Amino acid sequence: APITTPSACAAASAHLGIANTPEHDGDWFAGEPVVCFVSNVDSGERLGNAVWPSTSRVNSNHWTSSAWICAYVGTTGAPAAAPARIPDGSRAVVSDSREGAPASRYPLYILQKINVDRCPNRYAAVATDRECGAASVALGIAYHPEYNGDMAYASYFFGVKIVCFASNVREDGRVSDISVTRLNSNHWSAAAWVCERVGAS
Repeated sequence: APITTPSACAAASAHLGIANTPEHDGDWFAGEPVVCFVSNVDSGERLGNAVWPSTSRVNSNHWTSSAWICAYVGTTGAPAAAPARIPDGSRAVVSDSREGAPASRYPLYILQKINVDRCPNRYAAVATDRECGAASVALGIAYHPEYNGDMAYASYFFGVKIVCFASNVREDGRVSDISVTRLNSNHWSAAAWVCERVGAS
């Protein structure tokens, strides 16, 4: 269901990792529903790729590049916890098989969608050589540490994160015969971040 209060919008935004801008709350386009939404979403459903940042607010001026933020509603009509599932975008996944690791309904490692420079909720980017190697083994993707680095100094000049990612991933999320992993900043449009579960939830 749509979120219509500033407090719920702020809470949902924090949960989704979206900056909330309450100074943009209002009813600026009379006749349209006043709801919580995120602005500047590109045609690939990605945030932060437009000239202006993607932020949330409660307002009626949700244009074509906006996406409503909605709360899950159970069968009783009241908000309820969403059913457990693998986060959107994950394709190659593996359960946690480390000795003594707590059981979890979420896989230990996933591949994010291609060209999405962030990890979904409950996951964090793999950012060390050791973890990148371990995740690659678990996901069945060849790890090439000789490709590690900061390609074209992208992290220094443009703030691009140095993370573990798989290269040459197909649009449907499947790795290709030439997909390999590395720890670098040159994760372009056919790259998929390798993400690790945070905690045991």
